[in-house]
Amino acid sequence: MVYDCAYSHPAKGAPVLGNVYYMHGDDGMRSKAMYRQTMLDAAAAGFTGLSCDQRGYSPGASPYVYAEYSYNKLASDIISLTNAAGFNTTFGGKFHLVAHDQGARIAWHSIATKLTRDLLLSFSSLAIPHADVFSNNVMGPNAIVTDQTAEQYLRQITLPNSVQVNDNTIFARSCKIFGFDTIDSCQISYWWYNGAIDDGAMALAPLMPFGNDIAAHINISYAMTKALTQYPLEGVPQTVKVGVVSKFPVFFACGVQDNCDLCEQRVLDQTSQLITSKYTSMMNACGHNLIDERPNRCPVAESQKVIDGILANIRSAYE
Repeated sequence: MVYDCAYSHPAKGAPVLGNVYYMHGDDGMRSKAMYRQTMLDAAAAGFTGLSCDQRGYSPGASPYVYAEYSYNKLASDIISLTNAAGFNTTFGGKFHLVAHDQGARIAWHSIATKLTRDLLLSFSSLAIPHADVFSNNVMGPNAIVTDQTAEQYLRQITLPNSVQVNDNTIFARSCKIFGFDTIDSCQISYWWYNGAIDDGAMALAPLMPFGNDIAAHINISYAMTKALTQYPLEGVPQTVKVGVVSKFPVFFACGVQDNCDLCEQRVLDQTSQLITSKYTSMMNACGHNLIDERPNRCPVAESQKVIDGILANIRSAYE
């Protein structure tokens, strides 16, 4: 498969201190560009960078096959792409990882499966807490009702042929906003969520009334979701746990206006309990797209706080 990627480099003749791989999530077409400012700032600090439109987002790497978007395959792409960029031949094959949204979930899964646990110099997770924290909050004896209801939209977007349900409502109201011009191209992006559930990386909450959360504003009713869902109504547990992270510094940032993955102090604290290496965290004033500087998304000053936090986490690997 062929991926569309962007590279950043320190100035010619400047010392190169390390490599950074940047992963987008469910952020729409050409999502690699979301890291433009982060990559420029990191290059100025001495770090090369790689950001790719991932599997399902690069036209040359988007097979229309459900199984191709399993989390195990998406996680393996981290190694394939960084190796292709030469990260495996410098700095002992180790690199820094920065990831947002579903990209961050994939990154956590790569740590859980030990694919990257010994390769990472640092990890910065944007919008997504420690994977075990998220899953424990939506499924199991310690589940939190507000988290469960906030995540009911996952029930809708993981329906079979979800973007076509109820007269293509998801395609009309969401896919086009994210730059997808066909139903098939958008459906592929939602298969990432199925891959997370199917490979045990992410719990799925029990089906619950939608209340006034995101699911209530998607034109797929509770009754329709219940009739069509391919997953048990009582929920699906996370079976591949990350456990304690101890080998590299971790930075977690989220936006207080995020209504997809709730950003509250308790989530930052829960994540800290599973990180025994250096851990830093931050909440900025934005929403889910906490480094998105496009109009009406996230003010530059707020985005820069997170970018500075990422760079501080990268530097801390050398302290």
